[in-house]
Amino acid sequence: FFARNVNGGGILVERLRRDGTREQLQIEGRLGAYWIWRAARSGNSSMDIDDSNPANPIVRTNNSFPGYFELMLDPQDSTFDLAGISKVVDAILSEPNCIKFAETILNQLSRGKGGSLIDVSNAFFNQPKPDALFTRVKPDRSRGEATALGKLSNSTATMFLVGGRTNQTASDADNVVQELFHFAGNGYSDEDLAKALHKTAYAQDAKHAFPDGTANIFDKRYIPAGWSDADGYSTYFHAIASRHCGFRSPSTYRNLKK
Repeated sequence: FFARNVNGGGILVERLRRDGTREQLQIEGRLGAYWIWRAARSGNSSMDIDDSNPANPIVRTNNSFPGYFELMLDPQDSTFDLAGISKVVDAILSEPNCIKFAETILNQLSRGKGGSLIDVSNAFFNQPKPDALFTRVKPDRSRGEATALGKLSNSTATMFLVGGRTNQTASDADNVVQELFHFAGNGYSDEDLAKALHKTAYAQDAKHAFPDGTANIFDKRYIPAGWSDADGYSTYFHAIASRHCGFRSPSTYRNLKK
């Protein structure tokens, strides 16, 4: 049940509890995102806010599950400009610097028989169900960044791409290029890609991507800072790969001790 809140301009969602009672939750929306208030549970006091210090307000409650706002992306953000993404991907993969980088990495992984990333891209976009190539629904194992899912060999290859970007099509295309590496050959993990790159001359780019070595999994100064090994390998490969394949500005990475 949905109803427009005439006074507040928000939307009320009515939910039926198991005990037969009903709960109405108010949703507010701005600029492609929605937030909904989740009421407190298990306790007997309301939530008090001590704002005597405006710079550091304090929330006090004895509820074991205090109330909170849940942020949700606008469902309309699930759309993809397939033609636009494909066009930008083709442009990126046609750059001589990207062609050389991709061939170097894929040849390292396959002993000189790696093919080209353009072939991988064509196979990806030519799968039988083009409307299922991308999703905005974050998979459980994703860090919340672009993630390759499925396999090209059985036409189940898809990608999770993050929404809410200023130039969404360009951002999607940049991420698609990065994730295509995972679909080459029989499929490569972040560890496979990182270790292959580390054996090439492109490993020299680590001094620019990881100036102090703390975010470089191959550096003796590496600090995981809560990262799994897969996170470390992923950051290493894509931080360097994006310097050769893509339109985004090069980023630098540093990790601090927790």
